[in-house]
Amino acid sequence: GDFNTDRGMLDSAVGAALAGSGFRSAHLAVHGREAVATHRNHRGQLWASDLVLARPGGGLDWRFEAAALLPVMADDRAAFSRPRPCTAHPRGEPYTMEQWADLSDHRPLVAHLELVGAPRGLR
Repeated sequence: GDFNTDRGMLDSAVGAALAGSGFRSAHLAVHGREAVATHRNHRGQLWASDLVLARPGGGLDWRFEAAALLPVMADDRAAFSRPRPCTAHPRGEPYTMEQWADLSDHRPLVAHLELVGAPRGLR
């Protein structure tokens, strides 16, 4: 989700409440810290706004296998520009930071989670 915070999950009252309710951040679990720059706001500041969260429940738990910002070849601290009108990458997948930035002011955060304790067909 997009939490519109500047330093990640615990930077906001909502994020702190979710953490207090047992939600865990995929990027924090995998890398030991939140991603640094997932969003460039309207003031040009880089924020750690975007999170993938999960929490255990019903006797099941999530194992965080991987978490990364796209494009994966750019570090999570890499600066990027805000989208420019009418300049979106014309076709195919965007590969460079510049191509991603033309699509959104957020970098996609993807995570691979495995459901632990579930019957084999639900994993």
